[in-house]
Amino acid sequence: MIGARAAADSDPDGYTLLLGNTSTLIISPAVYQNLGYDPVRRSRRSLCSAFAGNMIVVNPALPAKSVRDLIGLAKRSPGKLNYASPGAEHDHRI
Repeated sequence: MIGARAAADSDPDGYTLLLGNTSTLIISPAVYQNLGYDPVRRSRRSLCSAFAGNMIVVNPALPAKSVRDLIGLAKRSPGKLNYASPGAEHDHRI
């Protein structure tokens, strides 16, 4: 958010580049009321320079060998699994 704010406040000189991601362009605007920048209104030109995939990594000792297995395990054991994500901070238990 700090970098996105600096890029939004910079002079439109053609030398400033923001490599935004879902956190700065989608999640933060949905979570925070005062970002200090508007990712839609303040954008001058847009270009997609890269795609980033998501992945789920599970400890091999966990009896889940697929996403379906993991969802089933979470439903059968509410509050027992933890996870980490780059999204907004909250209780990481499922």
